[in-house]
Parts: sequence; structure tokens; C-alpha cells
Amino acid sequence: AGIAQGVGVGLFLADWLVVGYALAGALLWHTVARPPEERDLLARFGESYRSYRDAVPLWRPRLRGYDGDRCTSSGHSARKSESSPE
Repeated sequence: AGIAQGVGVGLFLADWLVVGYALAGALLWHTVARPPEERDLLARFGESYRSYRDAVPLWRPRLRGYDGDRCTSSGHSARKSESSPE
């Protein structure tokens, strides 16, 4: 959302420097900050983070919310109990 807001403000103000700044920040985050952060999260949370990362798109917004109880890396329900509703 922050990147889109920066680009939107730049376009609204017709300030291409602001648009470029927002896009450069996105590229810098994607190539420099994100990889070590994801390695740390994977080391801390293991398979639960891997399931979340696989279920949530990186740059595209989701139309539905994330339900961690119903999501695994295989895309099937993590609930194994027969009494749990599907």
C-alpha cells in the first residue's frame, strides 16, 4: 500500500521525482531488505512461515483474507479433525 500511495501522490502532484523515489524504494526493499528478512522469519517460525509465504502473494493483493488454520504449503486444510467444519 505504501508504494502505491507514494506513486499516487507523485502522479497527483505531477512530480515524477516522487514516483521514481517510491519505485526505487520498492526495488531496494525487494532486492536488499526482503531476502534476509525472509531467511530470518523462516529460521524463527519454520513450516508455519513457509505455509504463510506460499499462500500470500508478494506483490499482488489478495481478494480473500489469509486463514492460517486452513492453509498449509500443499494448499489443503491443516485441520485433520473430523469434527472441524470445512
